Amino acid sequence: MLVRGVWGICKNGEIKFIEITENAEPEYSGRIIIEGLIMMKKIYEKEYIERLKQIFDLLEYRPDIISNSNIFDIMKRYISNNNRTILIKEPQVVSGEEKYSEWSHIINLDKDTFEVYRGLKYKRDNAGKLILKRPKGKYYDIKIYGRVFFDKLKG
Repeated sequence: MLVRGVWGICKNGEIKFIEITENAEPEYSGRIIIEGLIMMKKIYEKEYIERLKQIFDLLEYRPDIISNSNIFDIMKRYISNNNRTILIKEPQVVSGEEKYSEWSHIINLDKDTFEVYRGLKYKRDNAGKLILKRPKGKYYDIKIYGRVFFDKLKG
């Protein structure tokens, strides 16, 4: 089953999103992002949050990029090509579609957390509104599903 979503990095209230076209659930995509954060923490030690901020600054949407990138791809490109632009595909999430994003994974550099939000299909739940616009049709606001503070990550 295709489970769509987005992941992104938040800095100074701005989020750069990358679309996840399948396997967006926390058990898969969320785990990969946490593993990427742990990898950055091992490589850069205490300055890994500063390095994540640099990655945010280097991310640039380009219309000619045809495939999405996962966090490992982006972090590997950053590590091997330090201080070069990282080109990514802009997400094509359409809120009124049947395949609206069900999960949002956010590396929140403003709060030093990794956050997971779940989209709701059929019932209204206004708790934890953030990030995506109010969708059309049968979809409602997303709400917080889980949060991990960076200082609690163990590798």
